[in-house]
Amino acid sequence: MLSNIIGLNLFQLLQATPGLIYRIIIDALPVSFEVGFSVPKLETRTVLAWWESCQVEGSFFNDWLSKLEKNSVDRIVAESRRSLVLHEDPVRLQEALNVSRNSAQTLMTTALQEAVNYGEVSYYQENAERITEVLFVAELDRRTCPLCRGLDLTTYPTAEAAKYKPPLHMSCRCRLFPVFSFGDIY
Repeated sequence: MLSNIIGLNLFQLLQATPGLIYRIIIDALPVSFEVGFSVPKLETRTVLAWWESCQVEGSFFNDWLSKLEKNSVDRIVAESRRSLVLHEDPVRLQEALNVSRNSAQTLMTTALQEAVNYGEVSYYQENAERITEVLFVAELDRRTCPLCRGLDLTTYPTAEAAKYKPPLHMSCRCRLFPVFSFGDIY
């Protein structure tokens, strides 16, 4: 049930992303600047194929949700037994519930980032004649992982953008940005 609700929201977000990126780019350009960008229409079968192949830390998204659900149930049952046997307040049970809530929130945030980035890369590839490269930008702070820090500010051909599309791991905050080419002007 949870995966169906999450899937529907991600599906809608993914289909809307290319149009949103188009509006952001067009609105950022000067009024007198004319550029012909096209917006890819992500067909239902394309989005469903993405959903079925979406992975989180090496596991398919639905498998990850099932694992999260099982771990949450196991943790809640274990803490409930412990509270009953030791006659403790339900504080430990509340802590187990909070861990489950935090895990679900992290998973949802990562999945949303995956959906947005998939839509953006589709848009960039549709307009590869004007968007020649993508720039990998990491959110640099003390939480940045070594992999993302090493890829920060590297560029890749638009055709290869899907290989470097964040999120690269859970809670990844990296993004790909378009590098435009207008003739000899970059």
